Amino acid sequence: MHEHLTGNVLEADYLVDLSNVVRRPGPRGPGLYRLDQVIDALVARDHDPDVILYLVADRSLPHAGLPHADTRTLRDWEQAGLLELLGDADVRLLELAELTGLSVITRDRYRGHRTEFPWLQGNKDQFIEPFIERDEHDGHHGYHGPDGPDGRLLLRDVDMGIVDDWNISRYAEHDILKKQGVLTRFDVLERAWRCPHHACTLYDLNHGNFVLIPRIRAGEPTCELHGRRLVDEGPRPGAAAMKILVDRRCVDRFVVPSGTEVVVGRAPVDGYSLDPWLANHERLKVSRRHFALSFADGNLTIRDVSTYGTHLQLAPGAPLTVLRGTERILGVGEKVRCTRRIALTRSGRRFPPELRTKRAQVATEDNEATQ
Repeated sequence: MHEHLTGNVLEADYLVDLSNVVRRPGPRGPGLYRLDQVIDALVARDHDPDVILYLVADRSLPHAGLPHADTRTLRDWEQAGLLELLGDADVRLLELAELTGLSVITRDRYRGHRTEFPWLQGNKDQFIEPFIERDEHDGHHGYHGPDGPDGRLLLRDVDMGIVDDWNISRYAEHDILKKQGVLTRFDVLERAWRCPHHACTLYDLNHGNFVLIPRIRAGEPTCELHGRRLVDEGPRPGAAAMKILVDRRCVDRFVVPSGTEVVVGRAPVDGYSLDPWLANHERLKVSRRHFALSFADGNLTIRDVSTYGTHLQLAPGAPLTVLRGTERILGVGEKVRCTRRIALTRSGRRFPPELRTKRAQVATEDNEATQ
């Protein structure tokens, strides 16, 4: 296979998401034989016996249960400069695809990367998916490689589709949890943690500007920086994550902790201020205390406390609904229209107490995307 590989991306015909390609479950298990099948299918597709590939993979791939010979081959390719092994292969692949225009061989839809790589939205000509013929319904056409015990490997062009902001955030969080090794460890996500190092605040809910998700090492929540086992500080309180959008671009985030009320306005004494994003003429239409947000039992409630009323957009393109001294639950995808340019919406990222009820749905959709 190595004669089809290059260490110079400018010489390549295709980029390959190697981890995604070789890990697909099947009777033979994961292995580089899947890359061999992809090469044969590309040769047939392009009528080019000298097709050249550039490989990018997660650094964890050599430890993913591959045959020992395949693991040695991966190490040899890395040393020879024929394979990039990275902590985050997805970002590198998408950067290269954007820079070079090369097509990517993958089954991934990169739903969590649509904000940083907006060109993914609606892309129909830069992604090619390998799949097994016997798993497909009759009448599906593609470019095929050799027969094997798993069935015949085919290739097809992929329409990446459009993913809304809610699901972009949700899948972005899903990717983060997967990389941290806690995607199925909801006992970890539902607890507060503290690093025993006296100066470390990376996991402290009461200090610092952010809280890291623990990394699981040898089955234990571990500090990313100091490598020490984290101390369990008890149940983590629930929270709703919010996004501030200016001209449809996310410029800031904040949280509404369970059991509290966060006032949002031009200049609330104790709350979230919109002032950094307001133009002079907009300040006249936003009250000092405009609306209040509270979170309980998984529901986010908005209450108007303004002089002018609070405007809600309940669906894209829908007319505005006005709250005047009343409250209602703010649903998924609904926006608070602070001004024409500025909106507030709930993020798709689910804080730990809500993750348990959502994980099956996310996992199912993620599996469907890779079939």
